[in-house]
Order: sequence, then structure tokens, then C-alpha cells
Amino acid sequence: MMTHTEDIDRFMETFCVSVCNGGESDPELVGRLVEYMQKDEVTHLLPTFAMTCQIALAAKTREIHDFDYLVTFQGEEVFANYAQRAGRLEDYCRRLREVVAGSAWPAVAVSRDYAQRLRDEMGIDERRLHVIYPGIELPQTSSVPFCELQSTFPKLVRDLPIVTYIGRQDSEKGIDLLLYAAKMLEQRGVKLQLVICGSTCFGERYQEVLRQIGEHLRLEIHQSGRVSDQIRDTLYAHSRCIVYPSIHREPFGLVAAEAMSHGIPVLVPDQGGITEVVQSEGRSGGLTFQAWDSGDLACQLERLLNDDALYHDLAMNTRRLASNFTVGRMTDNVLRHLGVSHSPDSRSIAS
Repeated sequence: MMTHTEDIDRFMETFCVSVCNGGESDPELVGRLVEYMQKDEVTHLLPTFAMTCQIALAAKTREIHDFDYLVTFQGEEVFANYAQRAGRLEDYCRRLREVVAGSAWPAVAVSRDYAQRLRDEMGIDERRLHVIYPGIELPQTSSVPFCELQSTFPKLVRDLPIVTYIGRQDSEKGIDLLLYAAKMLEQRGVKLQLVICGSTCFGERYQEVLRQIGEHLRLEIHQSGRVSDQIRDTLYAHSRCIVYPSIHREPFGLVAAEAMSHGIPVLVPDQGGITEVVQSEGRSGGLTFQAWDSGDLACQLERLLNDDALYHDLAMNTRRLASNFTVGRMTDNVLRHLGVSHSPDSRSIAS
């Protein structure tokens, strides 16, 4: 997936520059959006990423079709890197402030920490931000045979604990920190099997770097790209824990919520919205480590592997914490925020 890294970078930078220039910098795209919304009688537009709201704002300004849009922030700082590379970061932030001001509703931020970050780094008025957590589908409890894993990871064995990373294999995810931590534990005599899997949004360079690091460390890694939902769920079922070692101040943590919904403790950095997933109301469904510190990551991972009493206590909390982040709850909160009826004859909402 997305192997042409230079093309991806060029496209993203071009699109971010277009956003910096304002929505009408691509009038044909704005016109198509208006045409499709008219055809589908869309009254509420929910773009996936806030930066695309420049197109929505331009369409709204034309006053051809009556609609409004809701801004949702869930990763804009990653795209801001492209604007910064082009020397347009302040323009990018200004355009985001414009789209927030142009909407009828306060923008959605996916965690409390992320709302603070949007205020501090992009100048978004915090009075125009409203926190709504994303949602996951809670799994149906069923036993999944271990042999399912061996179709993708043939060298995995049953009698050693599995430590898993599931998520994008891109540089901001800090997976190399997990490799260093695993090597430290190997040198201490702590046994584990390390699984890394997931797709990429920005090319396969980082995946190759991880393979090279593993070779230099003489560390066996069970690595794959994107896996099926069945393999993902089987990994959740048979892993000792899920580690998400991001060097990025994560807005939220869908993987952490998914893992806990399967009853699996997680290990995450002590910064960002991801901590709000793992710790709530005095309960913890996992541990945190000092961000960017592979040594502390190794220490906390060793606790999860060796301290059975701690592990049991954390596992007992996981499903209860994950239930805070259901799709149903998210949907109710969004509709309540919009003031939209739940009735089936409500007009169209497009995302």
C-alpha cells in the first residue's frame, strides 16, 4: 500500500499548499462538491479531516446549496508538517481558524489533550472546541485458535508471550523504540516474541528501517503489513499486551481502545490523548512509559510480562474502560452536538 513515497509526499504537499491558498484555489473541486450535495440533499457535512473543510467553506460561501459542516480535528498536525515544509505553516493554521469560525457548531476535538494542543499550537479558540471521543465496535466474545496466527506469522510459538504492535508503520509511531526495548529485555533474559503489523500512509521506508534495525540488533521480528480483521482479532486474543510506542503526541488511541475491548492490557506513552483511553476514573487498563524513553519502555514492558498480579488487575479493567468508546456513544454525542434528530427521516448527513 502506498509504495510510491515521493508521489505521496508531492501530492500531500501540493494539497496542503492548496489549502493554505483557500478553498477557492480549486474552484472545480468546490463545484463538484456542491453538485453532489445537491443531488444527495446533504444538509450536514462531516469531513474526515479538518483541512478539507476549506473546500466546504468555499462551497458554503457560494450560497448555492443550503448546508453546514462540522469541523473534526483528529490528526491535523501530521498534515501541518507538509505546510511547514512548504514554508506555509502560519497560513495553514489561519485557514483552520477560518473554517472553525465559519461553521455553525464548535469544532470537535477527539480528546481533552488534543483540544489543548489545538489551542496552543494552532491558535484555535478553545471556546470553539468540543471534545467527543471516537468510537469502536465492541467485539463478540469467541475463542480464536492460535493456529490462525501461524498462517501469517509461521514462526510464532505457543509457549512464549507475544508482545504486539498493531497500527500504521510510519516514523511518528516510534516502533524502533519498541525494538530497542525488546533487545534490552532479551539481554536481561526476559523471553518474548515481537509482532509488528499494519499498513502505512507515507510509504514503506520506515518498514525497511525497522527490518534493518532488527538485523543490526540480532532481534527476531515477526513483521507483516496490513493484516485481516481475523488475524488482528486473533493477535488481540493471544498477545500478552499491545504496545503503542508513538513519539507523536497522539490525539487519541483507537488501537489501545480496541485492544482493551478484547481484554488485553496496553502500554502507551505518558503524553497525548492516548492516556485518556488507558486511564479513567481511577482505573487503568494498561501502563504508561516516559515518552521517547526506550529504557523506561523496557522496564514497564518487563512489569507486564513478569508481574502476574499487576497484569490481572489491569486486565480486569480493560473491557470496562473500552466501553467508554463505543460507536453508539460517539454517534449519540455527535448528533446531540449537531442538534439533529435520531429519526430515520432526518435529512442527509455526509462524511
